[in-house]
Amino acid sequence: MYYMPVILMSQSEQNDTADKSLTTEELLTQALDSAQVLLDNQSHEEAKIFLNKSKALLYNIDNDTLEIDLTFKLGKALLKNSERDSSLEYLEKAYKKSKEKLGTESELYCLSTEYLGYYYYYSGDYSKAIEY
Repeated sequence: MYYMPVILMSQSEQNDTADKSLTTEELLTQALDSAQVLLDNQSHEEAKIFLNKSKALLYNIDNDTLEIDLTFKLGKALLKNSERDSSLEYLEKAYKKSKEKLGTESELYCLSTEYLGYYYYYSGDYSKAIEY
């Protein structure tokens, strides 16, 4: 059964935040953090499901960094879940958008480049892998 990860807080922290409404950006940030925990714990299928559901939050915000982060993490989850064909679409999109919107010094650009290299390496296209 699929479960939704939760951010663990002490009881006093839960009481402090109970009266506060989270913005869509805050919800998406928490969702991306939770997805990273799933990826770190090798729960790639669950991360993929969670990130696909989190895409709905993008319709309510205009934040390039969060959109690129979600796109990259979804590509990473698909790649690690051996869904290489699907992963390429997301990794290329994250690569192009991060280069355009955040610059080549950004962490998301570097990560997208790294994982595109992995994609091509594992696909046997070593000359293309070296480009990344």
